[in-house]
Amino acid sequence: MLFNFHYAFIPDFLTALIIPILLLIWLWKSKLNTKIDWILNNLLVGSYIIMIYFVANWWFFSYYFRYLFVLCFLMLAILSWKKVNNLSWFPPYSLTTITGNVIKVLFIGVFAVSSNSFTLAYDYNEEAIDLQFPLKDGVYSIFQGGNGEKSTLMNYHYRFPLFQQSNVHDSMQYAIDIEKLNLLGTSRYGVFIDNPSKFNLYEIYGEVVYSPVDGIVTNVQDKFADVSPGASFGKGNTLTIKTDHNIYISLLHLKAKSTSVKIGDKIQAGQPIAAVGTSGTGLPHLHIHAAKNAPWGKGVPIRFDGKFVVKNNLIFK
Repeated sequence: MLFNFHYAFIPDFLTALIIPILLLIWLWKSKLNTKIDWILNNLLVGSYIIMIYFVANWWFFSYYFRYLFVLCFLMLAILSWKKVNNLSWFPPYSLTTITGNVIKVLFIGVFAVSSNSFTLAYDYNEEAIDLQFPLKDGVYSIFQGGNGEKSTLMNYHYRFPLFQQSNVHDSMQYAIDIEKLNLLGTSRYGVFIDNPSKFNLYEIYGEVVYSPVDGIVTNVQDKFADVSPGASFGKGNTLTIKTDHNIYISLLHLKAKSTSVKIGDKIQAGQPIAAVGTSGTGLPHLHIHAAKNAPWGKGVPIRFDGKFVVKNNLIFK
């Protein structure tokens, strides 16, 4: 089987790969009668490319596609101008022409508003906590991050129905999910091969997790087995650290029996504490969030080494 991945990734496959390819083909092949046609067509395709540049899950296909689509769009925009260089600006007025242009403008507006999710994800007023990045030796992609209350497209945690129903969504307002990228810019070498349930296909699986902060261990869950990629949410292994300022740092989806600390231990930032697994999730990755006064209290913004990160930011270690 050429593509063997869970059905949950079908929307990503369509929005981040199929649709941009089709739009780029349409941009080049479409008949242009006026310069206005060129402007609207390029705004339509360009606004979509910009939108997915910020919000698509590039770690699943390849992070390089993020830049490739932008480059292809710019090249086609420049080359296609030659088709309309000698044409008039405005088309003859007709109901069909007006309707078509109005539809294009509406889609441009939708894509532009969606792209604004990127700026909203950076918006926070609470005091952030500075943490050390909990992983070392590689290139890491933030695949969920930012202010989830204001930007669901950049960080789904706050609005996720399961977390809302469990009343833990407030703690996850600034939650971060982390993947590791390989040389192909993907999270695993198995994107286009069979047997994606093999954990070792994922770059991040089994990677050592280091404490992001000095503190006291207040919770350790270490008994839940890893689940296959594509499985649904369930109970997972968790490690929680309380800081001197009563901020609780929780790390989730840890590998079973990998925890090297216990409740009550005083630990230091940079100390090895566990390993990345798939417990409680169908995707190997590391989840981290910070909350005030309790592990599931009010969410606290996180900065890694002084930088507030959002979806699709890269961290080099």
